[in-house]
Amino acid sequence: MPVLLLVGLRNRATSTPVFIETGVGVRLSCLAGKQRSDYDPTVYLNGVYMKKMGAVVKVVDGQLVLDDPEALGMIRAVAKHNCKLTLEANTERLVHFRKRLLERGDKPEDVLMVILMVDDPHGGALADMLMPGMDWQAFRDRGEVPVARGLAGREGVQAALEAFDIEAAKKLRDMKSYAVVVVDQGVAEVFSLN
Repeated sequence: MPVLLLVGLRNRATSTPVFIETGVGVRLSCLAGKQRSDYDPTVYLNGVYMKKMGAVVKVVDGQLVLDDPEALGMIRAVAKHNCKLTLEANTERLVHFRKRLLERGDKPEDVLMVILMVDDPHGGALADMLMPGMDWQAFRDRGEVPVARGLAGREGVQAALEAFDIEAAKKLRDMKSYAVVVVDQGVAEVFSLN
């Protein structure tokens, strides 16, 4: 049985308990002055898997870091909503590329449109793969936000989405119509081009 140092913290404004991970898989909390310990599901203690806690404070590189899956989910939802705003800001280009798709006779299962925010880590990586050697800094120097827009092979974009946004990858896999993939704020969102 590990020796535990019980540390209890509370958010004074809301009386919400704050949990500390001790590094041995044990999370500690303080609720209304009563101390208790909760364990990560990967911890196997005395023949029992203990339940996982929600938000926890961890020490990472000597700094306290809040690990809150619910807050992360909220941030992702807002970022995905903002992808729709990015899509709406590019309506003129959507019309242009839809016309090109139809003129060329491309099939929806082969080609899609991308709108990639180049300064996003994932958008930048995809933009560099699709447009190697492009001088994005020239756009920044003119005070513009670099955005890569164009047609791309669906298979390659699908593979890229699988690496960083499983939800968007599934949505693209299930979409039968022409698709638009927007990458911005660390997430991707998929829209129909109809």
